[in-house]
Amino acid sequence: MRNQDPKGLPDPDDRGAKVDGFGKPVSKPDDTRRSRSRRDPSGVPLLGAVSDPGAVKPAGEQRKRHRSFSQPLTEPERALAKDAQKQARHLKREHRALYTADPRRFRKIVRLAQSAVFRQKPGPKPDRQAARRIARAARRRARGTKWEELYQQFIPDYGKLNAVTCGYAEDGLRRRVNKFLQRHQRRWKGR
Repeated sequence: MRNQDPKGLPDPDDRGAKVDGFGKPVSKPDDTRRSRSRRDPSGVPLLGAVSDPGAVKPAGEQRKRHRSFSQPLTEPERALAKDAQKQARHLKREHRALYTADPRRFRKIVRLAQSAVFRQKPGPKPDRQAARRIARAARRRARGTKWEELYQQFIPDYGKLNAVTCGYAEDGLRRRVNKFLQRHQRRWKGR
């Protein structure tokens, strides 16, 4: 039976309300009224639901604690840990303004820098300026420039070198330019 106003017309707000056996409307899922029954504490919380601050969290939601090492640190490991702490304190002191402004961002930047350092492979790194210099010299050589001109232009401090060092530098430039031209042979065929 639907609620009717005094004139006998059905209530427009109560369009789809169902009635149970005792004449009370059954609550719909989108009903905004609060349920009188208490929530089951062992039930799974709804997604996006805020848990009670005093309630015990289920095992999956507990905050993870850092595990300490199962074995005690050896002397070299302890020294490493001390040095890492000393370096962290130094960074905080040196860049105090950044740390006080946003400590989380500061830690993220430090963490990214450390991971970049530890990902690097050992050994000498290629000199990017020298690689650019060789590429420019190779382009000029492919166009027909003489070696003597290339030596003077692309060997740093060429005029100040003694005869032995100058010979080594010329030989090295020639080898690198020829190797570059061989690797990029298709690029220079039409020139």
